[in-house]
Amino acid sequence: YDSLLSSGTVAVLSSSPLNASSKLNAGVFIGILTIGAESPEQFQFWYDFAHEHNLRKQTTVSVLDGLFEGVDEVNTYNYTTNHHIHTVSLKYMFWIKKTSINFDLTGKTTGIDRRERRPDEHGFNDRFNALEPLVGIFNNNMVSNYRLVYIGTASAPFVEQLRPRLDNRNLYSMTAGNPYLKQSYKHKLQASHNRMFGKTNSSLRLSATANYTNNHIAPVRRFFPVD
Repeated sequence: YDSLLSSGTVAVLSSSPLNASSKLNAGVFIGILTIGAESPEQFQFWYDFAHEHNLRKQTTVSVLDGLFEGVDEVNTYNYTTNHHIHTVSLKYMFWIKKTSINFDLTGKTTGIDRRERRPDEHGFNDRFNALEPLVGIFNNNMVSNYRLVYIGTASAPFVEQLRPRLDNRNLYSMTAGNPYLKQSYKHKLQASHNRMFGKTNSSLRLSATANYTNNHIAPVRRFFPVD
């Protein structure tokens, strides 16, 4: 090992890591389309359930100068993680001549259940809920068309970003998660316009995109001096 204050050699013996996972997805879709003389309409409903189960297990011991030092708590782990995601989406679309107007609303709830047997007898159970809207206006004229879309998207933290245990495998760069993290929420606005000219079908396209994120999840670095 090479620490901030001393150096030496440590032999690490690890068992073969056990990685097992299973996934289950189930969903329901209902779509209704009505075609009228002036303004056709479309209604869609989705429900989706996703379950993912992960098992990770490994045992590691340290040997220093031929002597058994004990179990390496940093590289020894035994835990299971379960993700439960329920998603409900409603979509309504109607047309006014060559312009379509879309309204989408998605509700999503994500449960993260972590159970650790090594290195610590602890775990956590968090749930993140979000509404994700989409509003779009699309003009499908062949010569000149435009589109304007707003999208809201939520992203839950990863398991390791929530795990508070300090990872000190690299003493020059130690990391730890934050169990109080909130999910991030991204707002995205897109606008575009396309225009065709003349008999050669030359075209001009203009587009712009704006993004803004609430509760952006980013690493925070802290530097400590060595006395």
